[in-house]
Amino acid sequence: MFNKVSSNIIIILSFVLTQFSASAVALELPLELVIQTGHSSTVTSVDFSSDGKYIVTGSEDNNARLWNAETGKELRTFLGHTGDVNSVDFSSDGKYIVTGSSDKSIRLWEVITGREIRSFNWHISTVNTVRFSPDDRFLVTGSNDDTAILWDVETGRRIHVFKGHSGNVSSACFSPNGRYIATGSYDYSAKLWDVKKGKLVRTFKGTFTRLFKNIFGGIFENLLEGHTNFITSIAF
Repeated sequence: MFNKVSSNIIIILSFVLTQFSASAVALELPLELVIQTGHSSTVTSVDFSSDGKYIVTGSEDNNARLWNAETGKELRTFLGHTGDVNSVDFSSDGKYIVTGSSDKSIRLWEVITGREIRSFNWHISTVNTVRFSPDDRFLVTGSNDDTAILWDVETGRRIHVFKGHSGNVSSACFSPNGRYIATGSYDYSAKLWDVKKGKLVRTFKGTFTRLFKNIFGGIFENLLEGHTNFITSIAF
């Protein structure tokens, strides 16, 4: 019975499509085959190029993709990761993209060719966040292994391993002058690190008002009193 009904539905659909096509030809309407492309799973991260012309996206389909921001056209797919791509970031000059993945690796890509330049490997768990420094010389990455790492972009060398969090490092970023790195964690805290020394400067946990006032001269006075759950994102 099911097969008979299915056959009848197919016959009806075929007839409708045939009639539509015939009508379109008679009316000289354009027929266009549209093939949809894009990610096949959850999109986890997005970033604009500095000139606003391009967008890069990362997804749980293990890929990163490059898009034309104006037209929405997909330009390139960056293939190589074997796990979710959790974080993406453009270099400030727009020439490179960095990706971080659940396969524990960080990969550097050339935008114009889609070629993988190098892979950064040391984390022993999922990489949650990747960011270029303002001058594009360094990367900071954060992982479920509770660490953040400072990398040399040109050589792939590991410069500092920032240890101190007692939970997943979910987010990390550079200060605008590149002298500091801020990290956010599932241990409910944020930490400020000295890039050159690789040392912890301060932990933000509890009353944020006084801590931010000490560093930034009261710019963020009375802004926050402290998180009571996971810190998922951080920015300068």
